[in-house]
Amino acid sequence: MNEMDIKPWLIRMSQGDEEAFRAVYDLTRDQAYGLIYYLAPNKQEVPDIMSEVYIELIKSLDNYEQGQKFSSWFNGLIIRQVRNWKRKSWLAKESYAGKGEGSIFRTASFGVGRSSIPPE
Repeated sequence: MNEMDIKPWLIRMSQGDEEAFRAVYDLTRDQAYGLIYYLAPNKQEVPDIMSEVYIELIKSLDNYEQGQKFSSWFNGLIIRQVRNWKRKSWLAKESYAGKGEGSIFRTASFGVGRSSIPPE
């Protein structure tokens, strides 16, 4: 990705130009995919994370300062989105693990063969 090539597209994209978004996507997708693939724990989730990255790019473009290097800013955005995805996945697993009859709190037996939690 050439920094000079992308800057005019970023300006147009910030003004709501859909063609500019497509151009920015085309210029950045290979780099984004490679970094997400490297960072993602589950490679099957890469397309979903890619979508999240570009949604966040649209939302956060106003925070990008033209003087800074876009690739560094974009890499930081990707890293944050992968981290958020991992956090959401972990929270979903933790939430799921605590439900149902398999929960340690429902099936644990303390003392003389008696559950400390009364059945529902």
